[in-house]
Amino acid sequence: MLLKNRYHEIRRVKEIISVFIKYGFYNQIHQLGLLKYMKIYPLRKNKKSKNQKFSRGKRLRMALEELGPAFVKLGQLLSTRRDLIPKDMIEELENLQNKVVPISYESIKEQVEKQLQGSIEELFLEFKKTPLAAASIAQVHKATLKNGKKVVVKVQRPGIQQKLMTDLSIIEEVASFLEYKTKYGKLYDFTGIVKDFKKNLLKELDFRMEGRNIITFQKNFKNDKNIVFPCIYKEYSSQKVLTMDFIQGISLKNVELLRKKHLDPSLIARRFCHCILEQILRDGFFHGDPHPGNVRVLSENRIAFLDMGIVGKVAEEKREQFFKMIAGITLKNSKLIVESIREMGVSKEFIDFKQLENEISILRDEYLEIPLKEIKIGEFLTEIFQLAFQYNISIPNEVAMIAKTLIIVEGTITELDPNLNILEIAQPITKQLMKEMYSFQRIAKHLQENILDTSRLLHRLPDSFTNILERLERHDFKLILSFKNEKQMIKTLNKIANQLSFSIALLALGIVISGFILALAINGNSFGFLDSRFVIVGLIISLIMGLWLMISIIKSGRF
Repeated sequence: MLLKNRYHEIRRVKEIISVFIKYGFYNQIHQLGLLKYMKIYPLRKNKKSKNQKFSRGKRLRMALEELGPAFVKLGQLLSTRRDLIPKDMIEELENLQNKVVPISYESIKEQVEKQLQGSIEELFLEFKKTPLAAASIAQVHKATLKNGKKVVVKVQRPGIQQKLMTDLSIIEEVASFLEYKTKYGKLYDFTGIVKDFKKNLLKELDFRMEGRNIITFQKNFKNDKNIVFPCIYKEYSSQKVLTMDFIQGISLKNVELLRKKHLDPSLIARRFCHCILEQILRDGFFHGDPHPGNVRVLSENRIAFLDMGIVGKVAEEKREQFFKMIAGITLKNSKLIVESIREMGVSKEFIDFKQLENEISILRDEYLEIPLKEIKIGEFLTEIFQLAFQYNISIPNEVAMIAKTLIIVEGTITELDPNLNILEIAQPITKQLMKEMYSFQRIAKHLQENILDTSRLLHRLPDSFTNILERLERHDFKLILSFKNEKQMIKTLNKIANQLSFSIALLALGIVISGFILALAINGNSFGFLDSRFVIVGLIISLIMGLWLMISIIKSGRF
């Protein structure tokens, strides 16, 4: 194992193991075989402590928070996987806190001056020493530009990238082990999940990516004056420093203050939900963490989004598949839901989709009498994903992220207006998208793309066919057939062959004995031209051979 040759990583692995044991997860780690694989033999196992009184979800959350940013981010990713993680643990993982003790102003000043290549005094009219917020990857300071513009400066913690890379390397090693050693590891492509996680986390460390995300959102909503995104100041930004507008508004959590300021919580909820649905269904580019702390309400019920380091991107095909699922839920149509799962899901095994449809129909019947406005999309999606899990269907990460985002939105709008429902707001958007999906222009575009693909295929077909014929003439062509569970198939065929042999042996013995009895009945004790001794000896030999064959087949264990 690669970790054996890296002392600092081995030390970190031991630290990680000890934290999980501290929170009561020794048995789980031991059963997975991780301790043996990493050759770690802790002295303390599941020693009783004050942590044992907490639920397993809370203990997991506390362990991840103690282990630092990489594990907090991993926990946030796992909170999107309702097809993999039990509900009680999901609820705790959604509460993961990324807050830490702020680092010194001197360290922040050094980082800013290094990144922007100038002194803070030259760059800013004022730079507040006390941070507005401090998280594990960065902290935010309020500042004023030379022109008097109020801004916030997001500064990456010095050395955080190296620490994250160490933890990511360990997480990759564990994912590889789980994929090789466990059934669900193979099915759910743990290494692929961690690979995507690592790629997205490294993107989050490049603040220029967040700047580009904000610009994309601004373009997508340039015609909507009720949705606001902060302006980026590129000359005051770099890979590890991001400077943007300071937006002072009211948090979505503070419903009482919204009312005191004569703002309309119901209208705010509608605008917030409508905006997220447009991001997902229309643009395929959406805010990946729109919890109330990342959203502000401005005058005239306008909504401003903050912290766009985490975004979701969904290709047009996946977007249409998810749209089909939402349509299935809205219309209470099991076939549409199953069709969307079949198209978007990944499975390495045969799936009985008819049985899955029956299960979803049972689920649908539970919601049949409930008015659309009372259906909680979060609960419905969770149950659908859990059914997919039972049928060994892996839901893609981007779709899981959409589901998590909608669940966050649903919880937020319920606080703002309990009578509001996300599916009701989605209806006009889905109708418009349905028209666009089946519009003449869209169909013509798909036909054009298919014609081009077919043309390329027909152009290559003669050469490919000629190549196959030439290889056949040279006897340079092999046809390899591979069967799933080949050993089991051979074993089954052996059993069938032996059972057939057994039956033939019994039949042969029956014929011999019947002939002998018939001869005795016809001729009495006289065998005519045959000596009775020869008949008796032949009968005995036949009996012995038949019995030997039957005993051999039974002893082989293939009967």
